[in-house]
Parts: sequence; C-alpha cells; structure tokens
Amino acid sequence: MTKVVLNLMMLSAFLIMASAAKAGVSGGTCGTNCNWIIENGTLKISGGADGEIGVMNNFVIEEGKNFENYDDSRYLTPWREYREEITAIDVQGVSNIGNYAFAGLGNATQISLGETVRSTGHAAFEHSTGFSTVVLPDSFETLGTASFIRTNLITLIAPDSVTLNNHALDYDFKNIRIICKGGKEKCDNLKKELEDYMHWGTDENGEFSSSLHSDISGLVLLAGKEQCNSIKYYWNGEECLGRPDDGYIFCADGYYPTNQGYCEIIKLRYTLPEADAATSNDNENMIEWIFE
Repeated sequence: MTKVVLNLMMLSAFLIMASAAKAGVSGGTCGTNCNWIIENGTLKISGGADGEIGVMNNFVIEEGKNFENYDDSRYLTPWREYREEITAIDVQGVSNIGNYAFAGLGNATQISLGETVRSTGHAAFEHSTGFSTVVLPDSFETLGTASFIRTNLITLIAPDSVTLNNHALDYDFKNIRIICKGGKEKCDNLKKELEDYMHWGTDENGEFSSSLHSDISGLVLLAGKEQCNSIKYYWNGEECLGRPDDGYIFCADGYYPTNQGYCEIIKLRYTLPEADAATSNDNENMIEWIFE
C-alpha cells in the first residue's frame, strides 16, 4: 500500500512539472518570503503568499568569470538558464533587489517596480542592455553601487528622496537624465547631493580610476507632463503632484485642466461679444472661449 501511495505521489509531481513545462512556466524561491516565476517571457518576483513583504537574496558571480572572459551566464541567479527568454521584469511585494539579481538579462526591455521596493543591491542590473527607462516607486530609497553599470539607461524617473550611491550609474553620464517627481524645492535638494559624485572613468592622464569626482547635478530635471500624466501623478504646469483621491486636480496660474488629466496652457483664446459673462474651455482642442 505504501509503495502504491508513493508511486501516486511521484506520478502527481511528474504531471505537475510536465504541465508547468508545457505552459512555459518556471519558478521557485529567491529569498525570505520571496518567490519567482517566469510566465510568457516575464520574470515575476513576488512576496509571501499571505502578503508578507519579501526579502530577496543577494547573488554572486561564477568563480573565474571576470571581465576578461565575460559572458551573461556568469551571474548565479535561479533564472540564469532562462535569461534569453526573459523580456520583462516585474517586482512586487518585496523590499529589495539583491546583488546581481537582474544582471545579464539583455533581452528584458521593460522593468516594473512595485511600491514596496526600497533599494537595489550591487550591480543589480549590470549588463542588462535591453531597457532605456526605469521608474522608481515613491518608497524607493537607495540605488546600490553599480546598479546600472553597462546598461543603456537613458531615463531614471525617481522620487526626490532617492540616494545614489557612489558608482551607481555607468561611466558615461552624458546620455542619462534623472527625472525628479518631488517638485522644485525637493528636487533642488537631490541636485545638491549630486554636486560631488564619485564614479569610475578615465582621469586626466588617460588612466582608469574608480575615485573620480564630478558635479552631475545637471542630470536632474524636474518632472514634466510626460512623466506625470498617469493614474498617480499629474502635471500642474510647474511640478509633478500626487493625484488627489477625489480626482479633481488644481492647476498653477496660467494652466488649465485638460481632459487627459493634466494641466496645460490654453493654446487658443477666443472672445465672443454680446454674451453672458462666463468662461468655457474646450479642453480637447485646447481652446478657451471667453464670453463678454
């Protein structure tokens, strides 16, 4: 009887694995209350089943695979063997992204980070060259060393509270823009923090150095309507604001709410005589009709 039960259990496990393989699903654990699964090309990281916030493991590089004999298989992550099929990364319900967690995922073109994510570990996205934009959640606090080294990052949309550890960005800063969501005063504080930023690069003698200092505060730009025009944020003509619960948005002087849910300057203005004193806005066409 025991043998029959064991055989049935083995058969059940085999059928589950076969079903998962047929569906193109792979997964497992990757930390404390931290799980991973790959579905339709998306690597999904999630917290515990009962809503516990997960803590992702830190990962390492395979011994002997340094920059002289580099390849994307050197990162010892649970999804290492599936790296070529991963086209998107979705992280929800965890507090951190571990060291090297998403390194070497060159086919991943989309990155989604949930509100619980607060930090990235060392070289978290190293050599993942498929994406150009990353949006950090409001909860985010710290970009770890070399987080975006050897990537094609162009736009980093960040809260004003973010701290960029030394060497967090790539060697060449000229194509990177850090879009700050916190409003002018708070974004000025972020700029100040980046006036003396330590990074890698070539010094005046042409030698590679890991201790160069530069003022990269010019990379920080105030968020515009393109970054704010979303469910959570709107552009008020001067800064990016959180959208109120009732949905009604307040616009800065000289700006008007559009039917796209952000504030814009009225582009055309028409005055019609012999009418009641009133104002009507054609938001879709950005026309203001004034009756006198």
